[in-house]
Amino acid sequence: MYKVIRSLWPLLLLGLLVNTAYSVMWPLTTIYLHHNLNLRLVISGMILAAYSGFNVLGGYLGGVLTDLFHAKRWGSAN
Repeated sequence: MYKVIRSLWPLLLLGLLVNTAYSVMWPLTTIYLHHNLNLRLVISGMILAAYSGFNVLGGYLGGVLTDLFHAKRWGSAN
């Protein structure tokens, strides 16, 4: 297990950076929707929640389709 984690550390680090960038993006997007588009904060939050929900749904659907079509394995991890 330690060997697998050691070989995946760049992927884990980049995943952490991407998630950090997303967590910084949400408040800025809310401010933009509220001030520039004149939407109420509740509506802005609902838009961002729907976006997040569709991201989860897309990830799930991508995984199901990958399993359905027997996607090729990349790399030499066993």
